[in-house]
Amino acid sequence: MRDRSCLGRAAAVGALVVALAQSLVTAQDYYYPPAPYSHGIQDEVSSTTYRSRLNELEDRLAMLESQNSADKEQEACQEVEIQTAPNHKLRGRLYFDQIWMNDLRGPGGVDTQENQTGFDTIRLGVAGNIYENLAYKAEFEFEGDEVDYKDIYGELGNLPWMGHFRIGYFKEPAGLEQMTSSRFISFMERSAPTVAFTPSRNLGIMFHHAMGARENWKWYAGLYRGQSEDNDEDVDGDTNDWAGTFRVAGLPYYDQATPGRCLLHTGAWISHRRTGDVGGTSGSGDWEGFLELDSRDGPINVDLPADTEFNVMGLELGYMRGPFFIQNEHFFTHVSSVPGGLGFDCYGTYVTVGYFLTGEHRGYNKSNMAFDRVKPFEPFFWVRTADGTAAGLGAWEIAARWSWLDLSDATVATPGTQENITCGLNWYLNPYSRIVFNYVHSVSDVELAGKLEGDHFAVRFQIDW
Repeated sequence: MRDRSCLGRAAAVGALVVALAQSLVTAQDYYYPPAPYSHGIQDEVSSTTYRSRLNELEDRLAMLESQNSADKEQEACQEVEIQTAPNHKLRGRLYFDQIWMNDLRGPGGVDTQENQTGFDTIRLGVAGNIYENLAYKAEFEFEGDEVDYKDIYGELGNLPWMGHFRIGYFKEPAGLEQMTSSRFISFMERSAPTVAFTPSRNLGIMFHHAMGARENWKWYAGLYRGQSEDNDEDVDGDTNDWAGTFRVAGLPYYDQATPGRCLLHTGAWISHRRTGDVGGTSGSGDWEGFLELDSRDGPINVDLPADTEFNVMGLELGYMRGPFFIQNEHFFTHVSSVPGGLGFDCYGTYVTVGYFLTGEHRGYNKSNMAFDRVKPFEPFFWVRTADGTAAGLGAWEIAARWSWLDLSDATVATPGTQENITCGLNWYLNPYSRIVFNYVHSVSDVELAGKLEGDHFAVRFQIDW
């Protein structure tokens, strides 16, 4: 019995051993242990692969550099076409105005003002290049049976240290509002202190040069004949009237990515001037009040006598953030003395604020360091289509301006002060045409005469090309 029991146990143990052996064999069918790792073989393979790849990249780089060098040599050998014949572009503008003027009334009496319908400006011209770096511009304004020249000059560009040299009849570099073309200001006319104090066009010469990597700063320096403003004839005689004007303006901040949708403009200018010693005064020595519509003169004025020297200075500030903008200038004039009288000082300032209801912004011209053309997001149109009517709004701008002109310290002519408030609505049909609506409230305080007050309204249709 004991032998049988031992035999049974031995058989059970043997069966268990056989089962375990079969399990190990089955497991080996599904599991393969990793091959032993050899550092030397792996490093050798990796180093060989990387070296081969590096050599391949170096060969490709050498080939590309060789091709680039060959292309540059070929470009250097090619002929470059240089402009050797004049080109030109026609220019022009047309302003058609309807103006309703109320008489200036007050304790000082009545200053009669008449309504007006007609063309305020008809101007034609041409601009272009004569040869490489020699540019030109010629514009003429037609008014009734008279023809006045506006801009007629030639300009050499890309000069060492001096930048550009201009000679002819053109605007003196003075004032942000004056340097901004009338096509691009926010109202029909410039402010009263701008018209009174900043010189406009004269015969002369000027250097101007941009500074900085992005040309965000610029200086201007010119010498002019002071008695040639809006003159359609040569200036003859030995009156010794002359003027020297210097301006520096720039952009402490300019959003290059937009470009120019947000910016900050600053500037300053000074002009030393002398009226002629015979034959009356120069235009730059005649300061008048201005009703800010149709070049209407106000009741105050200063007319400097002959042989008078004086200085005119101005500070400029402009800020734009998207559709919102604000613009401000201050003017100061010092007359040291006049023949037979004492000297005096005159002042002026204005503030303009505006906003584009449709989201656009004013353009900016770095050449003039002044505001430029407005470009609507979409032009105005209203057409019939297969699906009905389609329309575009154009651009809509609202603006307001307050201006102050103080000639009360003057010892000649009709001294006094003038205050204007101008409100405007501008509808830009496209970048080259707009309709302008202006309302002006004007108050003049004339010494020895009292106050004169009036309200005026005007509409302008404007196109330019």
